[in-house]
Amino acid sequence: MNILNSRVNIKKFLFAVDGSYLYSSSPVVKTGFIRSLSDLSRPVGRVVFGVRYEQERNRFVNEITDSLALNSYSFDAGKVYLASSDTSKIRFRFDVSRRYDYQVRKNDFKRATEADEASGRIDFVGNPKSRLTLAANYRNLVISDTLFSTQKPEESLLNRIEYTAVILKGLFSSTTFYEAGTGQELKREYAFLEVAPGTGIYTYVGDYNGNGVKDIDEFEIAAFQDQANFVKIFLPTNEYVKTRTNQFNQVLSINPAAYFQKQEGWQQIISRFSNQTSFRTENKTLEEDLLKSLNPFGNDVADSLLITTNSALRNTLSFNRSSTVFGMDVTWQDNRSKTLLTNGFESRELSSFVNNIRWNISRVYSINVNGENGTKSNRSEFSSNRDYKIKFNSIEPKFSIQPGISLRNTLLYKYVIKENVLGEGNEKSEQHTIGVEFKYSSVKQGVLTAKFNLIEITYNSPENTAIAYEILEGLKKGRNYTWGLSLQRTLSNSIQVNLNYEGRKPTGTKVIHTGGVQARAFF
Repeated sequence: MNILNSRVNIKKFLFAVDGSYLYSSSPVVKTGFIRSLSDLSRPVGRVVFGVRYEQERNRFVNEITDSLALNSYSFDAGKVYLASSDTSKIRFRFDVSRRYDYQVRKNDFKRATEADEASGRIDFVGNPKSRLTLAANYRNLVISDTLFSTQKPEESLLNRIEYTAVILKGLFSSTTFYEAGTGQELKREYAFLEVAPGTGIYTYVGDYNGNGVKDIDEFEIAAFQDQANFVKIFLPTNEYVKTRTNQFNQVLSINPAAYFQKQEGWQQIISRFSNQTSFRTENKTLEEDLLKSLNPFGNDVADSLLITTNSALRNTLSFNRSSTVFGMDVTWQDNRSKTLLTNGFESRELSSFVNNIRWNISRVYSINVNGENGTKSNRSEFSSNRDYKIKFNSIEPKFSIQPGISLRNTLLYKYVIKENVLGEGNEKSEQHTIGVEFKYSSVKQGVLTAKFNLIEITYNSPENTAIAYEILEGLKKGRNYTWGLSLQRTLSNSIQVNLNYEGRKPTGTKVIHTGGVQARAFF
């Protein structure tokens, strides 16, 4: 491997070169990788003018056939730019570039695509308490040879705004990001691939329609790790849809304690409260009206013009957040997603209120109460048996006893009620859980955790459905038992070992045991 770095200054001209060359060989394949970047620039007042050239050649040659492998690739890119100096309070950069990409054909590199791109960026950094960034990018992709690429010729435009601010000594902190543009959305197919037991994410629940085939609507996210034997893989297609996109992120924090210094009287009461709101959304739509397509809040999953959406809204109001005696949090969240597939749309929604109260009665005894209510829904254009809207309510009080710094014992009870209000199925369940957990911590011995739960479930419908798996969370109606044991121990300064065991006994089935060992080395 050879590396070259050079910097030359001549009469205010700066010429910079970075290059590397790597050669390797084996009885099967030999490789040659060369990459270089050359940049020539000159400042004129507070502005810098420059040109840049970048290239890469990555060759994989089969030693047996003496031919260029198909995974070899190459590109050339040239750019002209105009930029401000790094010391300016208003920094900017504008550039125009062209790039050629090459792929292997007839044992040589042939041009596959070419792209023209223009971009600009302005940063306002004069105020240390706020920063504003404006950016725009235009790209035109041309397919030189359709035998090389399944992509379609594409014009895309992307515009971005970023703003961060700290107001009134930290009373308000805000981060805003907005991006809008045009492009093409690829329709996707997906399939489920079986992997080693326990190493996947999804499980095959059962043959709902009795056709003897594992259809894609018969897989669910695994409720337990031993069931996670499949992963979802996405398969590209040749179908594209021209879309307009927008993305918006906003985080707003209100912290009265940072503003009120004395914190006396009513100021002391207000300083105990804090609030954080976060909103993130990304949309791709067929909407032709420009103003409507720029609206990041138009993410109704029922909208037929909305191709893809992912949004998450979360607001948390806290009281005594930093107190070690008593505190309370109230959280509202709303998550939505919609995906375009070749056989239709699939969408998910989750909306809920979460209340959490913690009270350290004394050094030994403490109480934690968690309550949640909301709705969870799924809609699919290609599988009606996956359509549901589940209303749920739950409450979970915990009582903990911690006689010392090493041992902590927790008793818990959880009550959950769920009901599907979509369609005529009226599936409904009630779940009672009684559990106990022991946790022992030692600097020398590590952390040992043991838990046991008894779960009693009533359910009024058949269990071999996608809705039943969602409502029952992978368990069975009747009496269920779950338990677990884990040990985390550090053997030396750089090696940590985790031993995990979990078991469960649903009604009418045999006991299921799952164990795992994990070792970590820190360098």
